[in-house]
Amino acid sequence: MNPPNAIHRTHCVALQLALPCADPADVLRQLSQTPLLRRRKPTQHGEEALDLDSPESLEWQPRESGCIPPLQTTRWTVRQRQGMHVELALTTRHVLVGGLCRPVCQLEGVLLAGTPAALHGMAVQLAKTVPMLPSQATLAERCLALAQGAHTAQTTPTAKPDPGTSLPQLAQRVLSHMLHAFATHLAQLPHSDDPEVVHQARVAWRRFKSGIRLFKPVLPPDALPDWAPLEPLLSALGALRDQDVALTETLPPLQHAYTEDQAHRLAHWEALQQALAQASQTQRHTVRQALQNPAVGHTLLSTLQALCNMPEPAAQDEPRHAKHPKKALALQHWAQRRLARLHQRLSTATQTLGPLESQHRARILAKRLRYSTDALRTLLPKKDRQRWAQQASHWQTQLGTTRDVTRASTLAAEWGADAELVAFLRGVAVGQQMGGG
Repeated sequence: MNPPNAIHRTHCVALQLALPCADPADVLRQLSQTPLLRRRKPTQHGEEALDLDSPESLEWQPRESGCIPPLQTTRWTVRQRQGMHVELALTTRHVLVGGLCRPVCQLEGVLLAGTPAALHGMAVQLAKTVPMLPSQATLAERCLALAQGAHTAQTTPTAKPDPGTSLPQLAQRVLSHMLHAFATHLAQLPHSDDPEVVHQARVAWRRFKSGIRLFKPVLPPDALPDWAPLEPLLSALGALRDQDVALTETLPPLQHAYTEDQAHRLAHWEALQQALAQASQTQRHTVRQALQNPAVGHTLLSTLQALCNMPEPAAQDEPRHAKHPKKALALQHWAQRRLARLHQRLSTATQTLGPLESQHRARILAKRLRYSTDALRTLLPKKDRQRWAQQASHWQTQLGTTRDVTRASTLAAEWGADAELVAFLRGVAVGQQMGGG
């Protein structure tokens, strides 16, 4: 959200950064101690009332709630060599969620003079020591979604190339949108306990990784930074999602089949549910702690920077089917051939499904085909697009159900569930595996 008295923003380049914070004062302290801002005093630090005539002043906040602090903004002016002039604004707004007052923080960088690349480089520099995430949503949009319990989910990145768009330009556009979608869901995690937020964050990351493989022919070798700093967060998200799925999706439909109204079995079932609920709560805290590692945001911003700076390949380096006098037609030919090969691989993998390892590989292929079809759907013939999407969704769902029950039985054993209950879940998993094969 832009502060009401922000100067000359209409034609300026702005960069939005979501700060996954629990304490706005701690964020301000961290920013003030960065090498960039350490010797710069804020030009303004205080409370500002909302501009009620502004379209960003949304009538969703219960104004009679006296516990909600007013909008707070801290600004810095940064001037560096080669004429770069940037205004940074840290804005905090509080939202009532479930009776609790939750702070939502956003850092906006407005480029008043200089190059957009320099502004992005400044964000990467700040992210080395301060947890922050790239954002395409304004502060008002994030607060509105939080207040309404909605997800600021971005639509599926879809290729809509303009005439003359090259394949590298298409890759840059789609991959950047995918990565922004991942960051958008991550920014919701500190404020929401909804399992769907975790699910959408993991889906967004899988879409991005599928996109990287989809556009691999035009990505320069070693163009993207190492993603190792994301591994603790990704692992924590995976563990939390497994627990949420077991607790809210896999186990409830199986309860009656196991308990059969027998008191001792009902006690075993309730004990497992309580153990999983406690584990989920603990794991959600672990995820939020992982988000506080500045390396997460730094890696995402560095990846976006690398995508923006990705050079156009020489004509001889472009894939053969991207070389066409009419680039729009060339993109269609490339997309159709690329996804036809992926569909063939899925068809081969699902003809003879064997052990869980082969089912897992087939499920991964189904996800890749589904996500790639979504991303390139405007470049594909309608008939092929619908057929590929339906088949991919079918196999992803069928193989995913078996995987979920298998994972639930493993979690039950890990959390000390009764041996009879663990055996029941394993039997269900085996039955589904044989039925899927």
